[in-house]
Amino acid sequence: MLLDADLSLKVADFGGSSLNGSKSLICGGVRYYVDDVWKGPTTPRMDYFALGSTIYEIMTGTSPYEEVNSKDVQPLFDSKTFPDLSGVPCGDLAEKCWRDEIDSAQEVYLCLKSRLLEAKI
Repeated sequence: MLLDADLSLKVADFGGSSLNGSKSLICGGVRYYVDDVWKGPTTPRMDYFALGSTIYEIMTGTSPYEEVNSKDVQPLFDSKTFPDLSGVPCGDLAEKCWRDEIDSAQEVYLCLKSRLLEAKI
């Protein structure tokens, strides 16, 4: 946890970080990354994929494919077969992250922010 100049709380996660594009020495669980994570430097695309899984877990209370054996998860993701998202709040956003249809974390933030504002109406 970090504090900014106004003492507002900021969440930071440097797990899996690298310096100057070097290869990361760790990565998240199989339900939070795409298979190519070990093949080179980390990319924002990998983070967006993990963000999709995080959104899914927050909205459902379970990790993606929690009921599936870990060794069987990656082939599902590789084939673009994702958990059922019908009725999952922000499921469409999680799927966009998984399908590499997100251009920035800012895009996800703005989408979530607009949905929260809509829900307050």
